[in-house]
Amino acid sequence: MRHSADTRAPLDWTVDLLAVPVYENNWQDDPVLLAFNKAFDGQVLSLLETEKFSGKSGEARTIDTLGTSHAKGIVIVGLGKESDMNATRLRDYAHRVVQQGARRKAACIGFAPLSCPDMTPEESLEHLMTGAELGTYRFEQYLSEPKPVEIEEVIWSAPSDILGTVEERAQAMASGVVLTRNLVNEPAGTCTPERMADQAQELAQKFGFEVSVLDRKELKDKGCGGILAVSAGSAREAHLIHLIYRPDGSPRRRLALVGKGVTFDSGGYDMKQRGEMLGMKMDMAGAATVLGVFQVLGVLRPDVEVHGFIPTCENLINGEAYKPGDVITAFGGKTIEIGNTDAEGRLLLADALGAACDEQPDAIFDMATLTGSTMIALGGYTAAVFSNDDALAEGFLAMARERGESFWRLPLDTKLRKQLDSKIADIKNVGKRYGGAITAALFLKEFIGETPWVHLDIAGPAFVDAELGSIPFGGTGFGVLTLAHYLGVPSGDE
Repeated sequence: MRHSADTRAPLDWTVDLLAVPVYENNWQDDPVLLAFNKAFDGQVLSLLETEKFSGKSGEARTIDTLGTSHAKGIVIVGLGKESDMNATRLRDYAHRVVQQGARRKAACIGFAPLSCPDMTPEESLEHLMTGAELGTYRFEQYLSEPKPVEIEEVIWSAPSDILGTVEERAQAMASGVVLTRNLVNEPAGTCTPERMADQAQELAQKFGFEVSVLDRKELKDKGCGGILAVSAGSAREAHLIHLIYRPDGSPRRRLALVGKGVTFDSGGYDMKQRGEMLGMKMDMAGAATVLGVFQVLGVLRPDVEVHGFIPTCENLINGEAYKPGDVITAFGGKTIEIGNTDAEGRLLLADALGAACDEQPDAIFDMATLTGSTMIALGGYTAAVFSNDDALAEGFLAMARERGESFWRLPLDTKLRKQLDSKIADIKNVGKRYGGAITAALFLKEFIGETPWVHLDIAGPAFVDAELGSIPFGGTGFGVLTLAHYLGVPSGDE
């Protein structure tokens, strides 16, 4: 997809489809719509009023110009109230227009000017352009007759001098989201721990990252008992992947990202029910998010040093699989009593968080499809945030609001910590049913020492069963936009 800028009146653009955005409270006064209405002798507004068009978010009307305009078709899209405009609505709007263009087999789409409160022109254009890029997304690798979106050019009503920088950022962000979506959507039979390692090595080769990939023997030598226990029931190799991005100059800070990479989760001997197991190819979404962020880092190259740790394996059953009641030793020597083999992700993260702490980063962020309890509390489109550092958590949440991704902070309620006490080991891997997302976070906290840390439980929004706006069915790439933006913003601006 090629992007270009044009400051002429949009009705002078030669496009297959021209998008005219309007706000709910004053849509009849939009200057582009009024110019279009004048060109059609007042019939456009009459038609919209007859059809009871109100400009609410998601409303759209497409009009064929029948050769009377440079634009072959015009789509009038409602944005809702101007006061409600945010990054998510901008991406949803651009996504919808691109989808409409694809249905019309448009080669060139134009976006009429749009004013957004509380955003600079560069910020709003980046969100729009990211939404347009993601509007072309399809996961069609396994279709015998794929139908890719083939839009050649998008024209924006913007000065050409801001287009280049914005285009680079938007395309970088979209490419990270797409990589994460593709990995999460890939079947578990092909997106194996080996495939995750290969993807990390491909990124390292492409962008000059440092990378190491530990196998089972090396994991044993390093004392990664959590990864080894979870992977014991699988014939496939387990890995701990360590990716390192170093900026061209001196880094202003050093951060670590840790992502859970269980490429298929049967639950082990505490086996999931049949219906619950169907979607468990997505249990590596945290790891895929880390890889998506590194894709963005490779393109934008911010002045931070970032270490990515991905523990990856399958949680299956054979005669060697770990069992309820076993005691394992995690990285660093802490012993863990296994109360439930389906609480496996936190065992992988215990090893990876310990390894991340050894790098002495300024802060650690981990992301994982960790608990169903988070979905019970927050639903399917919001991720939980836990942290031992208020300033770090609030800075991250501010970035999430700016990027339009839904996170909500939950408490690290220490009153629940005693649920993890064990009579035969240092800690148990599960507590009681209620507050399960909190006890999972409290378990992870045991392995990060005093390092400032944020835990993101993305179990809900990482994979959804129905399209919603610019969020597709399946893998969503959730978290990439916020984390990549957070890494690229100077610490004083958080």
